[in-house]
Amino acid sequence: MLRDSIKVLKSRPQLYQAKLGVYLFIASLGVFFFASLIVYAVIRTSLSIDLLPLEMPNSFLTSTLVLLGVSLFMHLAVQSIKSEKQKRFRAFLVLTSICVLGFLFLQCFGLFELLQTHFEHQAGFSKLYGISFTLALVHAAHVFGGAVFLVYVWTQSLRGRYDHERHWTVDICATYWHFLDVIWILMLCTFWMTENLIQNGTFL
Repeated sequence: MLRDSIKVLKSRPQLYQAKLGVYLFIASLGVFFFASLIVYAVIRTSLSIDLLPLEMPNSFLTSTLVLLGVSLFMHLAVQSIKSEKQKRFRAFLVLTSICVLGFLFLQCFGLFELLQTHFEHQAGFSKLYGISFTLALVHAAHVFGGAVFLVYVWTQSLRGRYDHERHWTVDICATYWHFLDVIWILMLCTFWMTENLIQNGTFL
């Protein structure tokens, strides 16, 4: 996508700068989440093995499939607008919106369950649940931001602002959701891998 942006550098410098700014923003978020996951892994592995393992809510696993649906439908939406298939484009935006609402709904249950567990435990393990809850909450906040972005794209599509030549906003929106998808999967994998490594005695 940056390659396409470079092509319009001379004719549309403001567009290039806007796209570059968004990509830098996404990159900075990636660094933040990656560093946070490292901190979680370090703190978790420094705790006693006698502590109860972190149990992920079932809704977190279900919401992962829903989030994958968001990425898939956004990808199909981009392909549709590039082919000037406006009806298909809007249909995929509708499906994306449904999946986003489903993800937020499932996340509410997961966060509530994780928060309950956090307050039920004491001392070091309480801190562990606090970190995992905070990471999930921060991700959910960025998902909400992505939902707002999606509403903007949907509104602009109804005004006929997108076609096979003008669709960079849709591209950015799709990239952002792909990013959230990857971060969420990495987050769950970090939670799961640290627990399994600890239970197997790798960090002893």
